Amino acid sequence: MTVALPREEALASPRRAAIHAAIAGTPGIHFRALARQVGVPAGTLRHHLNVLVRSGVLREERVGTTSLAFLPADDTRDAAVLAVLLEPGMAALRDLVASAGRVCQRDLVAYLDGIWPRSTVQHRLARLVEAGVLRLTPQGRLLFYEVAA
Repeated sequence: MTVALPREEALASPRRAAIHAAIAGTPGIHFRALARQVGVPAGTLRHHLNVLVRSGVLREERVGTTSLAFLPADDTRDAAVLAVLLEPGMAALRDLVASAGRVCQRDLVAYLDGIWPRSTVQHRLARLVEAGVLRLTPQGRLLFYEVAA
């Protein structure tokens, strides 16, 4: 039988306090990134995360094979959206579309030429649309993107 520790006892451990601080600084952090940031082996981190989750200090969500950690009242966005935005370049691409307001895929591909290949831009845009971060509007042969409300 597993017993949840009171919040104060759960955070009394210096290692658990460091894990809590890292998650507070980066809500939605991936399990492996958290292990690297705190500097603990995966098995040790898993143990301490389980203690913190059972105590109600943290919440953990799985998106596919990825485990994301949050503070309970933290970010209310869907974990799938956060998982996509935490991928390298995705938040920057969303910000680029947001700064333009409404932008054609052709213009994005031309702007990012030399940074990402066309297929990478198209794939990342599709992932952002699938996650509900961007909205796609076809107009004839052109595809326009804007940030979803």
